[in-house]
Amino acid sequence: GYFSDPEELPGLAHFCEHMLFLGSKQFPQENSLDAYMTSSTGFSNAFTDSEDTCFFFSCSAEGLSGALERFSAFFVAPLFTEGATEREVNAINSEHLKNLQSDGFRVNQVVSSRSNPAHPNSHFGTGTIKTLLETPKARGIDLRGALLKHFQTFYRAPLMTLCIIGSEPPAMLQAYATKFFGGVAGAGPSGVQWPAERWTDIPPFLEDAFKYGVDVVPVTDARSLDVSFPVRFTGSDLGPRIALDAWRRCNPFQYIGTSLGHEGPQSLLLLLQRRGLATGLGAAIAEENESFAVVSVSIELTSLGLERRSEVLSLLFGCLRLLRESPPWPPELIEENIRLSEAGWSTAETPGASDVVTRLVGNMQKYRDCPSEYIAGGGRLVSDPALPELITALLALLVPSNAMIVTVSRSFANEAREVEPWYGTKFRLWANAEDRLRWAAAPPTPGFAQPAPNRFIPRSLKLKGPRMTRMVRGQLPPAPTLRRNDSFWKVYFRQDTEYGVPRAYACVEFLTSLPRRSASAAVLIKLYEKVLLDGLNAPLLYDARVAGLVFDISSSSRGVRLFLGGFNDRLVDFVEAAMAALVSFDVTADVERFEAQRDILSRELESFSSQQPYQQAAYWTGLSLITPDFSIQDLRGALAKVTLADVAAFATQLWRQERLFGQALVQGNLDEREADAVIRTIEGILPFEPLPPSEFPAASVVQVPVASSGPGCVLVQDAMDPAEDGERGLQLNAAAQVLGALMRDAFYQELRTKQQLGYIVSSLASRTEGVVSMVFVVQGAVLEPGQVLGRVDTFLEEVARPLLEAKTEAEVQEVAGSLAEARLTRAQGLAEAVERNLAELMSRQLQWDRPRVESDALRRVRRADVLALLERGMLAGGPERRRFATLVFGSKHRAACAGALKALEAQGAEVVVGPAAREFAASRPKWPLFMET
Repeated sequence: GYFSDPEELPGLAHFCEHMLFLGSKQFPQENSLDAYMTSSTGFSNAFTDSEDTCFFFSCSAEGLSGALERFSAFFVAPLFTEGATEREVNAINSEHLKNLQSDGFRVNQVVSSRSNPAHPNSHFGTGTIKTLLETPKARGIDLRGALLKHFQTFYRAPLMTLCIIGSEPPAMLQAYATKFFGGVAGAGPSGVQWPAERWTDIPPFLEDAFKYGVDVVPVTDARSLDVSFPVRFTGSDLGPRIALDAWRRCNPFQYIGTSLGHEGPQSLLLLLQRRGLATGLGAAIAEENESFAVVSVSIELTSLGLERRSEVLSLLFGCLRLLRESPPWPPELIEENIRLSEAGWSTAETPGASDVVTRLVGNMQKYRDCPSEYIAGGGRLVSDPALPELITALLALLVPSNAMIVTVSRSFANEAREVEPWYGTKFRLWANAEDRLRWAAAPPTPGFAQPAPNRFIPRSLKLKGPRMTRMVRGQLPPAPTLRRNDSFWKVYFRQDTEYGVPRAYACVEFLTSLPRRSASAAVLIKLYEKVLLDGLNAPLLYDARVAGLVFDISSSSRGVRLFLGGFNDRLVDFVEAAMAALVSFDVTADVERFEAQRDILSRELESFSSQQPYQQAAYWTGLSLITPDFSIQDLRGALAKVTLADVAAFATQLWRQERLFGQALVQGNLDEREADAVIRTIEGILPFEPLPPSEFPAASVVQVPVASSGPGCVLVQDAMDPAEDGERGLQLNAAAQVLGALMRDAFYQELRTKQQLGYIVSSLASRTEGVVSMVFVVQGAVLEPGQVLGRVDTFLEEVARPLLEAKTEAEVQEVAGSLAEARLTRAQGLAEAVERNLAELMSRQLQWDRPRVESDALRRVRRADVLALLERGMLAGGPERRRFATLVFGSKHRAACAGALKALEAQGAEVVVGPAAREFAASRPKWPLFMET
C-alpha cells in the first residue's frame, strides 16, 4: 500500500497498481485482460489502500481459467514498458484532478498532514505527474527503476494472499492456483520483511495533533465536527496499548459505538437535536491497520451547533465520562449486540463473488496466523471473557487529551491561512489547551443513558416455505402471483422458497402526479420525507434499523413509494407501527426540526455546483430528455419560499385528499395470509379514493430529432464551480448491448490509455423508460469538450467501425452468448430478487420472464445487426442517427466555450444552452410508452 511509498516518490504504490494492467511477458497487449473480459461478461479492478493493494476480477464461470491465466501474469512477469510508464502517469494525474473537488479526499489529506512526519500515515497516496515524473526527473530519479524495485520488493508470495471462487471442485481451483500463480516470486535469499514492521515503533501522531484543533474550509457547504481518538497496537515507547489480536477478536468499539451513536430516546444525538445543535451523529472505526486504529465520532452540525461547538464537545465528553464511570459494561447490552450480530450472520444472504473475494483476501492478510477467521473475521461478534476489560481500556483512551478535533465549515474561509499542498485546502489551527481542561472536567451529561432493550429483535428465524432444489443455470424462479387487482390496488406476492432467509419485504407505490406537478411540489415532498424520517427516527425507526428492519419513503414522477422490510418475525407488527406513526405524525410539532431539514436540503441543492463535471453533464442531459423534471435553480427558488405550513398542507393533501392507486409487491419468508395482512394493515390505516388508470402518471422521454450529419443536438453549459417496445425494441436493445460490449474496451483503450484524455472514460448501452441509447462519457482537462466530441467521432469512424468489420460472426455471437448467459444469472439473494421484481412492477410492463426473453433476444443478435446499428444510428450519414451531446466547460476551458458554440452552430448543430434544457424537453415530441394498466 501507499504506506510503503518511498519519501521521494509519493504515489508509487498506486502507480504500480495501474501499471500491472498494462501488459505482461505472456500477454504483452496492454488490455489483454479487459479484452478477454469482454467475451466473458466480466470486469476487473484494483485499489490501493494504506498497507495493501488489492486486485480482483469477476467473469463468467466458463471464463475463469482463461481469466486467471491473464490475471496471474500481472504478478509473474509484468512488462512495465517505458512508453506505458510515462503515459500512465497522465492517468494518475487525471485521477488526482478528478479528486481535487472532493471534500472526502481534501479533509482526509489535511488530517494526514497532521500526522507524525516520520510515520507513513502522513503520506500522499494518489500521486501526480509532478510527484511521479517531473520532480523525480529533475532529481535524476529513474521512475521505471523505482517501479521495478517496488514490485520486486513487495510483490512476493509470502506477502500476498489469493482467493479464487468458481464452480469447479476445490481440487481443481487449487490446481489453478498452483498452475497460474506458481511463478510468483518467493521470498528470495534474503527473505522478506513484513512492511508494517518498518513503522511499528513510530507513533502515528505527535502531541501537536492533540494540542490544536483544525478548522477546514470545504468545497461544498458542509458543516461537521469530527472527534477522533488514535488507538495504538504496537510500539516500544511508553503509553497505553491494546493488543491487535484482542482488538480484532473482540471488536470492543462495536459496543461503545452502539451506546455512543445510538439515536433513540436518551441518546446524545437526541439531546443535541433538542438543543438545535446537530442533525446527525455517527460513531465508527475510521482507520485500522497493523499498528494503530482511529475511532471517530462525527456530528453533523446546525449553524447554531457550529457557533456553540464547545458546548457540543462538552456534551460528548460528558457522555464518555458517564460511560467510563458507570459500573462494568452491562452484560445484557453485550448479549443483545451479540444476538443481533449472530442473527445477521447466520441469515446473511450470499454477496456477489467480487465482494466475497476482496473481503476474504483482506481477512487473509489481517488474520494470517488464524485461518479460522478468514471467513467470519470482522463480521461476527463473539462472546469473550476479555471483552469487558477491553471496553474499559478503550474508554480510557476516549478522553480530551487523546482527541483530534476537526471542524468543517465554509465560515472559516476568511480566517484560514494554512494551505494543504496536495489539494490546496485552506485550514486553520486553534490551540485548545484550556478547552481540553474544561472538557476533561465536564460532568456526566444529564439525560444521556445506555440504549433500552430493543423491542424489534427477532424472536424466531424459522422458515415458512419449503426449500426448492437449487435451480439449474437458466431456470427462472416462479413469477409473483397476483393477489389483488381492483380499482384501489394491484398486489403481487411471492413466497421465498429459494434463498432460505427469514426476511421479507413489502414495497408499495402510490401512483399520483402530485410530487412532480411543480417545482414547489418537488421541494415539498422532499422536505416532507426528510422531516418525517427524522421525526420517526428516535421513537421508532432507529431501534427497528438496528434490529434489521427498514422503513423508507421516496418519490418519483410516478408517485410516492414506501419500502418496509427485514426479519419477517416482526414485519407485520412493524408495518402497523410505521404506518400508524406516518399518519399521526405532526409536521408542525417541531419548528427547529423543519428548519434543520430545510437547511440540509438547501445545502444539498447548493452542493450540485461542486459535483464532478460528468455528473453535471448527466444532470443536464436528463433535464433535456426526460419529463417531468425541474432544474436545480427552480428547486432552489421554490425552497426559498416554502414554509412549515406548506409542508403540513402538502402532507394532508397527499394522504387525505389525493386520489391514489396502490401497487405493491410482498416477497419473502411470509405466507399468503401474512402478505394479505400487510396490505390490509396499510389500507386500514391509510384509506384513499382510487385514481383511474387514465390518470396514472409516468415519465416521458424526448424524441431527439434525426441528424444524419453534423453534431446533432448539443447542450452547452458552464460547469458550476464553487421508448420503443415490442419485438423490435427488444432486438434493438439486445443489439445495443452487444455493440456496447464490443466497443467498451476499445473506447477506454483509445481515449483513456492511449490519448490520455481523462481519468473517467466509459461507454455503455442504456435504456430509459424503454428508450435505448448508447452513452459515451469523457471527463478530463486535456482538451476542451468540443474537441473531445471530435475525438469521439473519430473513434467511431476510425476505430469502432474497423473493429466491428474485422469481427467474425463467431466472435460477435460469442460476446452475445456471454451476455445472454449473464442475463440469466440468478439473483444473489432475496433482496436482489425483490429489487428485480419491484423494477418490473414499477415499469408496469409485468414481463416476469424478462431475463429469459432478453437472453433469447441476445442469442439472436448477428454481426449484421451490430454493424447496422452502428452505421444507421451512430455514424455520420446514418438515417436513424439521433444524437444529443452535453458539453460541460470547466474553469480551464471556459474561455473556449463561446468559440466552441459558434463552431458547433457552423457545423449545423442545434445548440441548447443549459438554462433552456427544460424548454427543449417540453417542446419536443415524446416516445410512446408501453405499460399494462
